[in-house]
Amino acid sequence: MIYGANWDGPKVLARLEETFRRLPDAPIYSPTRFRFELLATGPVDGLKLIAASAHTLGAGSEAHVWLLTRAACVARGSSLVALCRIHGWPRTRFYAVTDAAAGEVADALNRRASALLNAKVTPLARDQGET
Repeated sequence: MIYGANWDGPKVLARLEETFRRLPDAPIYSPTRFRFELLATGPVDGLKLIAASAHTLGAGSEAHVWLLTRAACVARGSSLVALCRIHGWPRTRFYAVTDAAAGEVADALNRRASALLNAKVTPLARDQGET
């Protein structure tokens, strides 16, 4: 589980893969019951990470579906080459889209963590400066 502003694309992919290993029936095409606004505290992991990626990329977007499909495929030990061939997806584009999507989710999570940290730190820093 990752707290704070420590996200990057490879970590997003790794955590999504772990989510699909632990929860093989986690949704790819259907919406989750979690709302990103509820993620103000605690780790972003599991279904919360899927919800955050849906919020960032758009639940029905190609980038989101491909990102989750890639993570689920890797989690099952399936071949990404075979996946792309079966679906007729250009492999180079598939990797480029999913890498960029993971980076976009990481950036959104880092911005969110930074905003939450600043919201918590700023009043404390102001209070300490007044004493």
